[in-house]
Amino acid sequence: MEKIPNFKIIGSGSEEEKAKVEDTLEKRLYDNRGFISERDIDRLKALEYPKGDVEHAAINFSNRYTSALLERAGIPNFDILANNYFIMPNDEYLKVADPDSNATAFTLRKVTALNALKVRSKPLFIAMVILHETTHLKSFLSVELSEGEKAEDKSLFRDGVIVYSSEKKDEEAGFSHSHFKGLQEAIIANLEKRAFSEMSKLPELQDEIARLNTPEILEKRKKISEKKKIPIEDILWVSDTTEDYNWVAYPRTRFVLDYVCDEIQKEFSDEYKSSEEVFQEFSNAQFNGNLMTIARLVDGAFGKGSFRILGNMDTDANSAALCMETLKKLRLQKA
Repeated sequence: MEKIPNFKIIGSGSEEEKAKVEDTLEKRLYDNRGFISERDIDRLKALEYPKGDVEHAAINFSNRYTSALLERAGIPNFDILANNYFIMPNDEYLKVADPDSNATAFTLRKVTALNALKVRSKPLFIAMVILHETTHLKSFLSVELSEGEKAEDKSLFRDGVIVYSSEKKDEEAGFSHSHFKGLQEAIIANLEKRAFSEMSKLPELQDEIARLNTPEILEKRKKISEKKKIPIEDILWVSDTTEDYNWVAYPRTRFVLDYVCDEIQKEFSDEYKSSEEVFQEFSNAQFNGNLMTIARLVDGAFGKGSFRILGNMDTDANSAALCMETLKKLRLQKA
């Protein structure tokens, strides 16, 4: 069985228990359903929706697309199998995931749950959601195992660019915290957006692409774009009969990341010819876990300590706005 190339275990736990952690994660990657009890797997099979041509095509595309990103980050490829995606009825999904979410990647289980109510009838949207969650599952992952702990006691330490506080510090402080959640979602959503052109060429999506470009739906998309200040290319689904629509997630945090990349390129113009080249450094960090390069670039463009400020940005619009305001002030001060 192949090892997951961008997975690390830290802490003072025994080598025996660390080996168990690694073995379990690798088995979950290739046989996730083998870790579900016989009773629960029978129930899950009875409840989950089958994957159709669109879902299988999206999973295959997502693995191909992310394999190129892994390679660029210096990481050997590994794929997420179709069996690791669960399209669940709304009431079952709400038992395991955020009610406001469309889908959730459980990185320690290497599995994704999708809310059928929110995504199943929207071919292009579900395809992009699958890509988004696949990117989460193939991102850098690190867990902590302390002395005396069993494999099942492990705790998440790194997930992509997100950094979680260590167990020891949590015990001392009485609470846990994390950094770079907003940045991570901005990186993944930007990668998702960059894949749109290729994804939309899939034969299984051509009927939906044609529908989205009919005069009636195109006019709806334009009105939504103007009213909500959303780029029309970010709108991935529009209802035929209601005002409902879906778009590429995390627009505010993406706006902050775009600004950061632009300013870094200006500061390091000899090193980076475009902001896209700068963004690739953030993408690489998402997969290989190396934060040193992007920390140097952010602090170099905005001043010492600014990378920590970017790390405090959460996924909501208010947090992104505050982060942007602070970074712009720091940039002016540095100039």
